Amino acid sequence: MGTRIEKIITKFPTLCNNTIHLCENVYIADYTEGDKGTEHHRTVAISGEKPKDIDSFCMYNPNRIAIDAIKFECDSFKDTDGKCLSQCECIVLADCNDGKEWVSFIEMKYCYPKNKRGNIIKASKQLEKTLLLFVESGILDNTQNKYLFYSLPTVSPFAHFSDRTLITRLKSQYNAILRGVNDVKIVDRYKIDS
Repeated sequence: MGTRIEKIITKFPTLCNNTIHLCENVYIADYTEGDKGTEHHRTVAISGEKPKDIDSFCMYNPNRIAIDAIKFECDSFKDTDGKCLSQCECIVLADCNDGKEWVSFIEMKYCYPKNKRGNIIKASKQLEKTLLLFVESGILDNTQNKYLFYSLPTVSPFAHFSDRTLITRLKSQYNAILRGVNDVKIVDRYKIDS
């Protein structure tokens, strides 16, 4: 487990049981809405195996880079009044101890093509709020390459849509890249191709 993930768990101890370490492709699926009200309700799943029962976001890892991931629950982050904060599905990062590794946040929206624009706007806001939480807590700074990925797994392919002003601001303020994709390729500990 890398230094960065240890910092995250120290700052947010409730995330301790939500971590996974992988050296293979990473598949992320969100069962939250699909399983709602069922006996075996699932939330976000992060695995080295592609789910057979739901479309997922994939981080291809051909070079078998060691990575750590933490899934977030709906109550993972709270404000001083105990109110749950808006956040994305998870954080995935290279297992590296030099402080310059890539860090990615992923938000997924399972929607119909006609609803994609509204879902993309909502996902972008959730990603930015989660990034800000990690920056303000001192876990991240501008030395890491940060990737904010929103995924529409049931809409493939989908045209990347985003506010140019938002993209520019995220890059200049946080060294963060916002992308709409359903899969990416991990190049090494410092870069992801999207």
